[in-house]
Amino acid sequence: MEKEKTSDSSPLSETCKGTVAQVMSRQVSVQVKNKRVTCPFPDSLILDKNSLTVGDKAELILLGEQYRIVRILPRKNGLYRGSRYSEGEEIIVAANVDLILAAVTGEAVLKENGYLDQAFLAAKRTGVGLGVVVSKWDLVSEKDRPLVKDKLQPYEKQAEFVLYGTGETLVSSIAGKRTVVVGESGSGKTRLIQTLLSAQGGKKMVLERSPGTRAGILYKGSNGTILIDTPGFRDFALSARTEEEKFMEIKEPKKIDYRNTACLESFSCKACGKPVVAEGAGSRHRNHCPSCLSSVHVDNEPGDRASGCGGVMEPVSVWVRGDGEWALIHRCKTCGALSSNRIAADDSPLKLMSIAIKPLANPPFPLELLERLVDK
Repeated sequence: MEKEKTSDSSPLSETCKGTVAQVMSRQVSVQVKNKRVTCPFPDSLILDKNSLTVGDKAELILLGEQYRIVRILPRKNGLYRGSRYSEGEEIIVAANVDLILAAVTGEAVLKENGYLDQAFLAAKRTGVGLGVVVSKWDLVSEKDRPLVKDKLQPYEKQAEFVLYGTGETLVSSIAGKRTVVVGESGSGKTRLIQTLLSAQGGKKMVLERSPGTRAGILYKGSNGTILIDTPGFRDFALSARTEEEKFMEIKEPKKIDYRNTACLESFSCKACGKPVVAEGAGSRHRNHCPSCLSSVHVDNEPGDRASGCGGVMEPVSVWVRGDGEWALIHRCKTCGALSSNRIAADDSPLKLMSIAIKPLANPPFPLELLERLVDK
């Protein structure tokens, strides 16, 4: 029987070892040399969700026309996250890694939400180093760049490296290492990995990610470089801390409730990019950009900061409340959610009027009809 061939034409033996590249519901993709092979998910591992993960070393055997996993080799280490559905449960994200690379945006750094502190402690537990890269650095304004660097200065003493954007320094920092890339949703992890692989000249191994999957994906670069992409998560499963860990400076991810607390944050508008400050709103809460009137979907109820959507809320209409005050109707461009928010004192009058008269400019009936009704 002719054996399967790798991309470099070297044959695979009937028994071989490889690295788990992706775990699906019924199948497992394994990287063997320069080839991916697909195996059925072993029945003996189905009941334990932490029994198999990206980065695991596996022994395979060829039975008929298909490879099967016969054994998972002992792990050197493992990175874990918390479960959304079961408090205290730990779910493995990746195994046998050399480095954790935390991708954060400039906006996340300025908000100081504690993500890097959590990643640092997770790296200590895993027994590996932590690298930090500010992704989407080209989108950070010149005004904000010194602020971001100032916020990250303390991490330069604790992390293996702190870098801004992708470049030759980052490429050399992860060369030859098995690196798991972590970050919150929207931090640009996948684009970062693609850029690094392209800079290395390595071949990107693309696998389809099914909707809602919690599995990572392994990409093989050149000269022994491995990059593992992960879904966005914030919880590194650090609830049970040792006595030593309790003395470390760790910030819990902030979940500020602005229903009873003044919102005095300054930020750059996610829609138009203009700086927005707290002053001038005429209230204790700055909800939207006064220039383009756009907002961000961060609340389920006004001020609770409980939404994980993060989509741009575009102003679609205005209405007049019972007390005569104007309010904006926002619609999320990502999920379609609607919300009502009072206008601010410094909102653009021209923008407000353009939204208010939009129905009149595009009526659902001929204007001549109004004349006929008036004549009657």
